[in-house]
Amino acid sequence: MSSLKPFQAFLPTLFGVLGLFLSGRAHAQVNRTDDAAPPSSYSNMQGPWEGKALEQNVAQWNMIVQNRPDDVAALYSLFQSERQTALSEGNGRMNSAAKSKLEARAKDITQRAPGSWGASLANYYLQFPSEAAFKSLDEAETVAPDSPELIAPRMSKALRDGDQPALKKAAADLYDRGQVAPGLWQIAEDVLSSLEKDAVVLLAGEMDAYPLITLQQRSGSRPDVLAVDVRALEDPTYRQRIWAAASASGASPTAGPGWANALAKNGHRPVYLALSLDRSWIDPLRSELVLTGLAFRIGRDPVPPELLGQRWNAMHRTPEAGPLSWNYLLPGSVLLRYYRETEDEGRAAFTEQELRRIAGRVGATNTLYQLGVLEH
Repeated sequence: MSSLKPFQAFLPTLFGVLGLFLSGRAHAQVNRTDDAAPPSSYSNMQGPWEGKALEQNVAQWNMIVQNRPDDVAALYSLFQSERQTALSEGNGRMNSAAKSKLEARAKDITQRAPGSWGASLANYYLQFPSEAAFKSLDEAETVAPDSPELIAPRMSKALRDGDQPALKKAAADLYDRGQVAPGLWQIAEDVLSSLEKDAVVLLAGEMDAYPLITLQQRSGSRPDVLAVDVRALEDPTYRQRIWAAASASGASPTAGPGWANALAKNGHRPVYLALSLDRSWIDPLRSELVLTGLAFRIGRDPVPPELLGQRWNAMHRTPEAGPLSWNYLLPGSVLLRYYRETEDEGRAAFTEQELRRIAGRVGATNTLYQLGVLEH
């Protein structure tokens, strides 16, 4: 086994790298665009995700709504396009101005199409994860029980309620009808391959949690892993259920990074944070985190670079997962630094080539130059 010293020496800079990746990916532009493409409908699991494509999508739906002002599907698609844009610009967070704009859009849908599934679902997303959100979901279910737009919200409800049959049904529907981008399935597989047995993994939301949970439910992938949607942790019942599933002792704290740290310290299962999580989860725990691939494990025992390299080589390393594809740049950058310092020229060359390929596709090349990961 190679010495861990060069690898460990780079870890303190890991979070600076992560910070630039997280701040950069919301503004990245993909190189491939198709001006003739029709606007995407509703799901943030099928894109578009970046810059120009998002703006174009909003503009196209605006034009459609102007021509069809009472079309519920068009009104709802415009709402979701604007929501996706706001989340992208805020790296998964929505500022007050964006939320006010969406509230006005939801009110407009309600006025134009009162009692419609579109109005109810718009309110669901604005109210999530409160109890009011699920009342709005029930209203949408009554109006349009067979609508594919209900699939992702149904998965949220099944997770919150601990309803295994409903979760299995939602996963089957998502797999068969959910129009999930192929890259998100690949990311989910790579996250699972980054976890040890019986892991608890905290995930950011629809784009990363739902494909991973669907793979577990639909194909039986890694049934030992307990996948957690951190948004649902605001619900005390869900939070306590996860605490119990990890056989954690004592009382469950409130949601947040302290809860994750307490779970790792008081439970009997290893706890991981997906790289897709907001920095508000990751930064407070930085001294406790170890990179394992597309996740951090809470705990200070480092992962041998050979194992991290094996996981990297086995990953899909897809650039087709929108902002989640940025997450590959972190383990790749760490490994490239390690290979250079240990003078492993062959592996360094391969890793650098892969980083350049991914960065070129997701618009991160300049970021890697700024960080010194890539050399001119």
